[in-house]
Amino acid sequence: MAYLDATVVVQFNDPGKQTLYKELGFISENTLETFVSTNIILGVENRVAEIIGVTYTAETVPADVKLAATQAACNVLAYIRVNRMGPLITNPQGFNLSVPIVTAFTPEIMAVLALHKTSTEQLASSEYKTDKIRDTWEET
Repeated sequence: MAYLDATVVVQFNDPGKQTLYKELGFISENTLETFVSTNIILGVENRVAEIIGVTYTAETVPADVKLAATQAACNVLAYIRVNRMGPLITNPQGFNLSVPIVTAFTPEIMAVLALHKTSTEQLASSEYKTDKIRDTWEET
């Protein structure tokens, strides 16, 4: 873990924290924090590094990237919590059920990360040439 802390993620998601682990299906607060440390945080940090193109350390991570990563990790916990509640009734008269959708990396989080993006898109190239493909532009 370079810059996220499981305890911070859990508290950010639910400052009360006394019943959060039960609502998420864990047997104790420690098992929840272990799950967050070993699964959620690693996944979020890897995704952030993939998006930005940089792997930060605890000392070098910008504050807004740290906050965006924490929010993304909290969104994963929100996704787990919402899905444990079951489907949503979208139309009580017709009793339509809908699976709740919670996005971990929202457009707002992606916009923050885009500000720190250092890698450029790579295009595939080939040495393949024919008489119809020229190396230079020829104006007539």
